[in-house]
Amino acid sequence: MFSSVLNSSNASQRAEELQELATGGLVNCSNASQRAEELQELATNGLLNGSNAVLNSSNASQRAEELQELATNGLLT
Repeated sequence: MFSSVLNSSNASQRAEELQELATGGLVNCSNASQRAEELQELATNGLLNGSNAVLNSSNASQRAEELQELATNGLLT
């Protein structure tokens, strides 16, 4: 699963970008639908691969749960 989320030739750089976004509050939002919209915006900008499981979820609260799972596993803080 981690490879599908960090689907990049440079996984370390991708992880650093996600960390910067999390620190900036873009992925640390209490509203599930806003969080999903922000993830979609990041995907459009090429920071996240649109084929990964988080962005493929059509349910905003499920996306938020998946993002929380990633945070718990240390990909986002």
